[in-house]
Amino acid sequence: MRTFLVVGGLVLLCGCATSVEKMSATHYWEPTSSNTSQREYNQDNVGCETSSGVDGAAGIVAEAPSFESYRACMIERGYSLQTF
Repeated sequence: MRTFLVVGGLVLLCGCATSVEKMSATHYWEPTSSNTSQREYNQDNVGCETSSGVDGAAGIVAEAPSFESYRACMIERGYSLQTF
């Protein structure tokens, strides 16, 4: 019984130690035209990610070397970076 409790405690401890903290977004891209659809935004975003080498799935880090290229691409396509 004691072994069971020790193993259970270790499993719980390991689970807590490996949990990932969720970070919430602080910025978003706003189109300068009110006629921009979600589909158009998605296409522009993916195009800019691809051309600049940014991995949006992993999260876009402003300090990353490719972020400035991504930012310039989004601005060129008619978006402005806003904060929440």
